[in-house]
Parts: sequence; C-alpha cells; structure tokens
Amino acid sequence: MENKTNTSQVQKGQSKDSEFISKIIINEVEKGTGLSYDQLKAQYNEIQLFYTALQYVTTTKRALCKAFNIEIPNNCRNKRKFEKAGILVQSKDKYRCPSSGHLANVLSTNPAEFDKLNQPRSVQLKMNFA
Repeated sequence: MENKTNTSQVQKGQSKDSEFISKIIINEVEKGTGLSYDQLKAQYNEIQLFYTALQYVTTTKRALCKAFNIEIPNNCRNKRKFEKAGILVQSKDKYRCPSSGHLANVLSTNPAEFDKLNQPRSVQLKMNFA
C-alpha cells in the first residue's frame, strides 16, 4: 500500500515547516494503521482518530489536530478524559511544538511510551545536607 499524502489533506495556510510536520505525522499514522488518510477520516470520528493516531506518533495536541484537521478545543476535553482513564500520558517536560513553535507537552496513547514520557529529561542533582 502506497502512503502518499497530497497537499490538499494538510490544512490551508500552514507554513511549509508545519505542512512538512503534518505530512510526517499523517504518514506515520497511515503506516501504523495500514489505512490511508481518507480511510482514517471516513472510518474514525474525531475522538477515535485522536486516540488512534497517538498510538503511532508521540506529538503535541496542536500538531496532531492540525495534521488531521481536528478541532483543537474538542480534543482538550478528550485528552483529559483519556488521561483520567489512564489510556493517555502527557510528558513531564515541555518540548517545542513542531506546529506552533511554542513549548508544550507531548502526548501518547501507546503504553510502550508511558514510562519514557513520565520521566523528566534532565535528572537534577539532589543535594543532601545533613
């Protein structure tokens, strides 16, 4: 199955870098699911697509939502619901969002990523003054 993403699938008005990141996200999800962008959009509603995509990519909410043209405010609620259910983990550290350029947490619904996301990137020295 060939995974080609045409530019019409990426939201209009995105910068070239943001468009490139969106294509990478889409390609990884297509590869992971074995479904094309159009099949994903037809088969899954926004909540299901948000959850499923995060099994194959670890990224920010904004980058994922832009790639799949999903409403960001709706997925703020869904993110919290998935976190409470223990099926989504948010990174302890903030990373530069590939879509907005701002610092943000990355998300994953892939249990293999949970431990890594729960660990801080830098281990601070603990000074013990006795």
